[in-house]
Amino acid sequence: MQILFASSNQGKIAEAKDIFLSSKHQLLSVNDQEILEHLGIIVPKNLNIQESAESFQANALIKVQAFHHFCHLPCIADDSGLLLDAYPNFPGVNSNRWIEGSDFERNVALLKKLENQVNRRAKFQTILCLYAYKNHQALFFSGEVSGQIALKIQGTEGFGYDPIFIPDSYNLSFAQLGVAVKNKISHRVKAWQTLLEFLEKN
Repeated sequence: MQILFASSNQGKIAEAKDIFLSSKHQLLSVNDQEILEHLGIIVPKNLNIQESAESFQANALIKVQAFHHFCHLPCIADDSGLLLDAYPNFPGVNSNRWIEGSDFERNVALLKKLENQVNRRAKFQTILCLYAYKNHQALFFSGEVSGQIALKIQGTEGFGYDPIFIPDSYNLSFAQLGVAVKNKISHRVKAWQTLLEFLEKN
C-alpha cells in the first residue's frame, strides 16, 4: 500500500523514508512528484499549514487532514517538539516558532535561556497521526527520548535541536552521533516503529 507522508520538511522526509525501508508499504512524500502525478495527485510542494493547536496530537491532525484534502491515499503526519524540565511545556508545540530565525539561531537562544539553569533535563516527543487507513479515521502513535541540553552547540549532522540535545546513556549530541545512531534511538523512530508494527498487523 502507498501512504503519503504529510510533510515538506526535508530532514523529516529523509528520516521517515529511511525508517520505512523495512516496511511492505511504500512511503511517498512531496519529493515523489512523478509517482504522485501518475496517481493523479497534485500536492503543493510548499503547502503552508497553520499549526495553531496547543498539542502535538492536534497539530498532527491539522497537517494530515490538510494533505489528505489533495489525495485519496492514507496519510501520515507528525508533530514533534522539545520539552524542557525547567520550563514546563516549553518550547513544546512552538519548538520551531518560539523565536524567528534558523535552527542555529534557535539553538543559540535556547542555550542563552538555560545559561543559569542547573536543571538541563529535557525530552523530545513525537506524535504521528495515521489518517484514512482502511476503516480508521485517525490513529495516533507516540514516542519520546529523554536527555539533557548541552552547554554548547556540538556536531553538524541532523536538524533542529540535534546539536544541543544529548540523549540519556550517551555523551554526544544527536548531531555528533549521526543519523545511523539517531535513527535507532530517537523519539521519532520510536513512534514510527509503533506505527509500522500496527501496519504489519493490520
